[in-house]
Amino acid sequence: MNPDGVIHGNYRCNLSGVDLNRHWEAPNPFKHPTTHAVKRWMHALAQQRPILLYTDFHGHSTMKNFCLYGCSEENEGGVKPVKEEEIPDVKHSHVAIQNREMEMGIDSFHSKGSSAGAAVMANGWKGKERIFPMMLAARAPDYFPFSACKFSVLKKKRSSARVVFWRELRIWNSFTMEASFCSSSSGPLKGRHYNTTDYEKMGALFCQTIWDWIAPNQSEVAKAIQSVTKILVGTDKESKGSGGRKKKRTSPSTKGGAIASVRVFTRQNSKGTSVVAKSGARAKLQLKRKGSKR
Repeated sequence: MNPDGVIHGNYRCNLSGVDLNRHWEAPNPFKHPTTHAVKRWMHALAQQRPILLYTDFHGHSTMKNFCLYGCSEENEGGVKPVKEEEIPDVKHSHVAIQNREMEMGIDSFHSKGSSAGAAVMANGWKGKERIFPMMLAARAPDYFPFSACKFSVLKKKRSSARVVFWRELRIWNSFTMEASFCSSSSGPLKGRHYNTTDYEKMGALFCQTIWDWIAPNQSEVAKAIQSVTKILVGTDKESKGSGGRKKKRTSPSTKGGAIASVRVFTRQNSKGTSVVAKSGARAKLQLKRKGSKR
């Protein structure tokens, strides 16, 4: 995707000094020729057949493990998929066809009378973008912890490839794979630097998971749905994929009774523990440990 930049030692920028993964919304054929060509090809392909999954692969210099960044309508940035009638070059039947394989797994699992399947059905499948990452986590436990995955769509990422194809082509399995330059954070690979064999193995496991997704035997899909269901209903907090790096709490907004998002973090000092809640008004709450001096 970036041959001119990579040959000169760049990661993300081409010879024009442009971060190619921030120009997918309206790529210029002269400034961003590779992304422009790939986007045209993806739209043409979507007219011919369903696209069940899209993934771009990135290296990460600070994080550990492998993880997937996905897209969810329940997100912080308010970025929503494009309406079908606003996409003239994609067939309207595409959405129904592309979700058929996933629905096969859902229906076969639900037909067994599982309470977990019933819970997901009641949830309106808001977690469907988490099913494939959950399957990959089961395939690659030493490399890929599901808890490292994120599914929020921030406005600053609006023009990245995964978000553009999710919005414009309704590819629910639209991901960015982040691969650590370092190592795993736990398990038998903790503290050992990844080498080419590790990256090749992870690539093979990724392909095997794609086969699990479309295989006639949907048992792996069913298992992943059950695990995602536990997360949706809040029974498995440890493996819950994050929607952001900081914990979030909600508090009533002063406008119209709506619920506003508040980010909360703690800070230790000599006088006690301060809990700082950042909202639009930057409100601060000071909590003292029991027995501390005022």
